[in-house]
Amino acid sequence: METINPRTPGGMREAMLRSIEFCRMQLEMFGKFEQRFALLIGDDTAEFTLSPRAAASSLTRIFEEAHTEAVRKSADIVFLMLNRVIASMNQQREVEHWELIFVVTQTRHLTILGMLPFRRTKSGAVFDELQTGECETDSLAMPQDIFEKLGYVVDEGALGAP
Repeated sequence: METINPRTPGGMREAMLRSIEFCRMQLEMFGKFEQRFALLIGDDTAEFTLSPRAAASSLTRIFEEAHTEAVRKSADIVFLMLNRVIASMNQQREVEHWELIFVVTQTRHLTILGMLPFRRTKSGAVFDELQTGECETDSLAMPQDIFEKLGYVVDEGALGAP
């Protein structure tokens, strides 16, 4: 596999896509994947497991914990690999519940994310289409800012924003 430079926008995109594929393979092989975040500090990667409180909480709390650690360690890049439950409305206006592989690669100036919705069935996970997006930011952006810049309607209650 070709080495990537995660400090470039192309490298950040590739890191996000590889992370999505890794999570998808873990789901197919083991039925789950561990939520994680990692920091790129100089040439070193420091990987951390999210605290149980943050991992089970809102996206806002997860981002807060990751950003706090990034500032504490003077990190250049934040990587998040999350499993989130979402609800969407189908064409018949019925609410459907999905899970989501949610991967974020973030610097102080750029956020790149990938979302791969899936449902668990008796025969394994069934995946929908990969959705990706990126936006420029002035700092380590919070979920509400990212989704608004990408054109999504944001329900602050769903994100856990104060």
